[in-house]
Amino acid sequence: MKSQLGLLGRLGLLGAVVACQSEAPPSQPSAEVGMFFGGEVQRLKKVEIPPVRPPKVGFRVVFPEDTPQKQWNEPIEFEVVRPGPAGRRVTKMGTLKLPDGQHRIDHVIAISPTDKLGVWNVRVVQGDMVLADRALYLVPTASASGT
Repeated sequence: MKSQLGLLGRLGLLGAVVACQSEAPPSQPSAEVGMFFGGEVQRLKKVEIPPVRPPKVGFRVVFPEDTPQKQWNEPIEFEVVRPGPAGRRVTKMGTLKLPDGQHRIDHVIAISPTDKLGVWNVRVVQGDMVLADRALYLVPTASASGT
C-alpha cells in the first residue's frame, strides 16, 4: 500500500511538472466544405443544383493568428472526386497558396451543366495534415428533376 501511494505521488508530481513546462500548442488551420452563401460556408450534406446557374460550392481554409509562419507558406492541396462517365469516378487535383497578408483562402469548385451529379468527395490537405474530408451529395432541384 505504501509503495502504491509513493508511486501515485511521484506520477502526480511528474504530471504537475510537465503541465507547468508545456505551452499550448499553436493553432492549426481549419477547413470548411460546403456552399458559399452570404460570405459564409454552409455545411450542407445535400446541395440542390439548378440547371441554369449552379450555386458556388467549395471550401474555405482559415489560418489562426498563432499558426506558425512556416505553415502559412506550405501549399494547400485538394482533390475532388466526382461521378464520371460510365459509372467511373473522376479526380481533379490542385494546389493553392495562401496570399501574402491573408488569413484565409476560398476556393470554388466549378460545376458545369454537363457534370454528373451525385456524391462529390472533397479532401483538403496541408503537408501530412488532413484539413477536411467531406462528401457532398449534389442533386438536381425538384423542378429540374421533373417532380
